[in-house]
Amino acid sequence: MAKNLNLIVVISCLAFALLWSCQRDNSPSVTPPVTPPDPPPVQEKVAANIHGRVIDDTKQPVEGVAVTAGGLTATTDINGYFTITNTSLVKSAGFVQAAKTGYFTASRTFLVHPNVENNVMLQLIPKKSAGNFVAANGGTVTFPSGGNVTFPANAIVNPASNAVYSGSVTVSAFFLDPASPYFESMMPGDLRGMDTSKKEVGLKSYGMTVIELNGAGGEKLQLANGKQAAVTFPITLAMQNDAPSTIPLWFFNDSTGLWKQEGVATKQGTNYVGSVGHFSFWNCDAPISFVNFEATFKDQNGNPLKSTLVTLTRNGNGLAATTPAITDDNGFVSGKVPANESLFMNVFSVCGVSIYAKQIGPFSSDTKLDAITVNVTPQQTVTISGRVTNCNSESVNSGVVTISIDDQYQKATVTNGAYSISILRCSADVVDASIVAYDIATNKLSSTKKISVTTGAVDAGTIKACDIDADRYVIFSLIDNGDTTKYSFISPGDSISVGRQYILAAVMDYSSRISLGFSEAPKGIGPVTYTGINVSNKRYYLGSNGSPMTGNITAYGPNNTDYVSGDFSATLRDSLQKKDVKVEGLFRVLNRFN
Repeated sequence: MAKNLNLIVVISCLAFALLWSCQRDNSPSVTPPVTPPDPPPVQEKVAANIHGRVIDDTKQPVEGVAVTAGGLTATTDINGYFTITNTSLVKSAGFVQAAKTGYFTASRTFLVHPNVENNVMLQLIPKKSAGNFVAANGGTVTFPSGGNVTFPANAIVNPASNAVYSGSVTVSAFFLDPASPYFESMMPGDLRGMDTSKKEVGLKSYGMTVIELNGAGGEKLQLANGKQAAVTFPITLAMQNDAPSTIPLWFFNDSTGLWKQEGVATKQGTNYVGSVGHFSFWNCDAPISFVNFEATFKDQNGNPLKSTLVTLTRNGNGLAATTPAITDDNGFVSGKVPANESLFMNVFSVCGVSIYAKQIGPFSSDTKLDAITVNVTPQQTVTISGRVTNCNSESVNSGVVTISIDDQYQKATVTNGAYSISILRCSADVVDASIVAYDIATNKLSSTKKISVTTGAVDAGTIKACDIDADRYVIFSLIDNGDTTKYSFISPGDSISVGRQYILAAVMDYSSRISLGFSEAPKGIGPVTYTGINVSNKRYYLGSNGSPMTGNITAYGPNNTDYVSGDFSATLRDSLQKKDVKVEGLFRVLNRFN
């Protein structure tokens, strides 16, 4: 149960629920399916309200994520929360996607409950380069998280034009181990798929991989029609003994929110190896039978147990039987669970402590459990307030404070030097709260300040955001008829990705982003030429106007262990307003150019 406990703490103060059925908008664009997209098993649609939170791989909330469901889109706030109201979803397969530059797209598929708030939690996977190869030659790229992919020569195209691509390809990839504590929260959709006979089945995963390809300018690439790449999936130790010699391959179909069977993988030692004709999430799964499952929870006073995490694991090995759930306002969860298997159910407090555990099943038919009573300790609230100053001891006008307490992460906006935030706790025990302040204007962070807290109001005092230069950043100004608007992307807190010949960054202003493409990978200090600089936000959509885009590399550290700093300057064309706008900026990123 340790793997579930690790997951609980990231959701500890959510005021919403993750439904039982439980990322990526990468269904094939170059090699479309022969048949039309598979319809969901039931086409009935209902009006739905959705509330949720988006976190990253470090369990911190992610701001500025575009979350879409039923054609409506919301943007996460500073603490990763979002709300979508009155959208239309397929009742048996409601589908939510979360997208932000620097991450693979996350998604969740769930059974929609009408007339209540449907609550979801999504965890983003950082989109990091696993390696490079030259498309004309082909090659093999090994993933740091496990597995690899081998490409034939002359097999890559630009799906926007279907033109053959022969240059350097950056491979971003991540292997999801079914034994990982984050497997259920990071995987897309849920553990349901459509087999080759278009029958909906449950899935038992033996390993999952997401792969994306980008060109030298950051453009998305795909396998050419008729070409295939060999993907290797490690088999986790806990599953090697019962892993079949061959297993169906499935890709995630984001037009339905379900997995779709396509191909077969063969067991080779402790790996599965299979060929794929396009890239998205791929999954080695044994199809299984499932039944519908319902349960309702109440506290010792007979009140519905709201916003409470419930997990089901396989009794034999502790691996996930289905995706985790958090009860709705009626204390209710429902979904699909494996048939004819003994399962272990755990209920957790908002602080990640197990408050109820029981073995259930096996279930050979649809099951609705009698109401379950759980003894709950009343929650407590602590309100932390304070001030933030800059290096000159002046009030920070625009900043952010990150607070860690009880292994949960929250953020508060600093305005005119002040911040305040209320956080739920499970007890009045004395614990340390860790606070880090960030000054957006100067790109300075404070050292970590620890204060002892219990409940009630706590004054954290004054924190000076002056101790540490921001780790990685892209800072730039847009100069338009004398008006200079400054944009900042800062890490930690926001996303940045670096490939052999590009930098992609998402700035603080929700939908704003910038990409820098180099004519060749930077190799040291000196002048550089950019093949493309693109900026998009609520006001501008800027790209090349044909004039030179130049800059300098001002610092160059060793690959993967140190940083590269530089600047850039260009006059770009705004396709929205049909005018030229000048951009000038600086960056500091981890060296992943070689």
